[in-house]
Amino acid sequence: MVSNQLIANLKNVSFDYAPSVQVLHNFSWEVNAHESWSIIGPSGCGKTTLLYLLTGLLFPSQGKIEIEGTPLKGPRETTGLVLQDRGLLPWSTVSENIALGLRIRNFGKEQIKEKVQLWLSKLGIEGLGNRYPNQISGGQRQRVALARTLILDPDLLLMDEPFTGLDAITSESLYEVSLDLGITNGLSSIIITHDINEALRLSKKILVLPNKASNRPVIIQNPAGGLREYPETSEFQNMRLKLRQAIKL
Repeated sequence: MVSNQLIANLKNVSFDYAPSVQVLHNFSWEVNAHESWSIIGPSGCGKTTLLYLLTGLLFPSQGKIEIEGTPLKGPRETTGLVLQDRGLLPWSTVSENIALGLRIRNFGKEQIKEKVQLWLSKLGIEGLGNRYPNQISGGQRQRVALARTLILDPDLLLMDEPFTGLDAITSESLYEVSLDLGITNGLSSIIITHDINEALRLSKKILVLPNKASNRPVIIQNPAGGLREYPETSEFQNMRLKLRQAIKL
C-alpha cells in the first residue's frame, strides 16, 4: 500500500442517536495509509461515535464510509480496536487474552505460542503470561490490550482513549512503547484522546471536532509528532496553544 493511498474515506456522513440528538452532520474526512491521527474535542462531540463508525459497529444515518476503497458494511478482520476499558477477559490469563484473535482465526498451537511470546517481549511484559488481569497493574493490562490487537497485524489501528486513568509515569512509558511500535510512524492509526499533550506527541495530524455537529471540524498539521525530543521544544508549546485555541472554536 503506497503512502498516499486512502485507507479511510468518509463522505457526507451524518449520525443521529435520536431525531433531536445529531452527533455528526454532513461530515467528510480522508485518512491516508500510514498516517497517524488524533481526534480531540469536548465531551459529546462525537469522538467515540466516529471511531465506532470506522469499525463498522455503527452505521451512518446518511453518507458513506469506505475503507481501502470498499464500502464498510461491518467489522473488518484487519481493523484493530483498543478500548478505554481494555476489554480483557477476566477468566483468561494474559497469554490467553493476547492469543484470543489468533485462536478465533484457527492459528496452530505452536504458531500461537511463538507469536504470544514475541509480543510479551515487545511490550515488556515477559513473565506475566500466566497471570490474570486482576493480578497485574493498569499499565500492564493496557500493554496486554495492545498486544492482543497488534498481534493480528492490523492495517488500521483505532484506539479509544487508551491511556486514560493511568498515572503520569505509566502513561509516559506507554507513550514510549507506542513510539517503539510505530504507531506514529508506519501504522495507519487513529487515537481518540482528551489530552492535548498526548495528541501532539502521538500523531502527525489532529482532527478537532466541534461541540456542535453543525460546526466545521478543524485539522491541525503536527509534523513533529512522534519525535521523542518534541515535548521539550518551543514548537511543542506553540502547538499546544494553537490546539487549545482550535478546541475553543
